[in-house]
Amino acid sequence: MELEAAGKDRIQTFLAKVKAERALAEKFLSGALDRKDDVGLRAALVDVGLRPAEEDPLFRDMALNAEQLRLEQYALRRAARAKAAHKAASEEEWDQLVAAARDEGPLAALGPPGMGKTTILDKVARQVQRDGGRVLFALPTGLQASRTRQRH
Repeated sequence: MELEAAGKDRIQTFLAKVKAERALAEKFLSGALDRKDDVGLRAALVDVGLRPAEEDPLFRDMALNAEQLRLEQYALRRAARAKAAHKAASEEEWDQLVAAARDEGPLAALGPPGMGKTTILDKVARQVQRDGGRVLFALPTGLQASRTRQRH
């Protein structure tokens, strides 16, 4: 990495990530951590020096620019509509919510790297999960899928 001119901070971050992933893998392989045990996973993350993003003050208190805020609000509105459709009292109400979602079309966040697309969508996904919802990610590369699986 030093030959590729990666900064010292980036190298330290990468090494810390490897150390944390190794500690989590060892806990999992020893049986101390169950894949479906969210409480155990959170405790293990804290043990290895990582915290879930919603507990990280940098993530929680992040100041969003206008475009990021618009993306977050748009995604949260869509999630709220999906939740309302899931809890619809009648088939007619469900049909109306589904028709409104269909009229709106898909959500696409486009832009160059570093604009905050993934950060905002991670934040929204965590909020949906805290509210009891489920999130489906469709990602174009194995690397993106692996990183998203690691975060969620």
